[in-house]
Amino acid sequence: LGIADSRGTSHDFQGPYSVGTNRNSVMAFGPTTRFLKMDIGQNLSSAERWDEAIREADRIYSQRVHNICCDNCHSHVAKALNLMPYGGGKWNMVKL
Repeated sequence: LGIADSRGTSHDFQGPYSVGTNRNSVMAFGPTTRFLKMDIGQNLSSAERWDEAIREADRIYSQRVHNICCDNCHSHVAKALNLMPYGGGKWNMVKL
């Protein structure tokens, strides 16, 4: 599971201390096969806030150990959504 910024670059917590993008590598389990378009608003500040939250989640997860059961790519996406906060926040790996 990954999350794309406002320019369409997908970000993916791939393993210990590693967040990749589809610009510099492939996603952890191969190319994107499905995506859901999220409404981030129509003004520039919404896109900037979206991108900043993803950058912050990338920074946090690039310093974490990947745990397949408890701290994984779903957790990374949830962190980004909560930092925005998208849909009121309260995202977690189970909800995703």
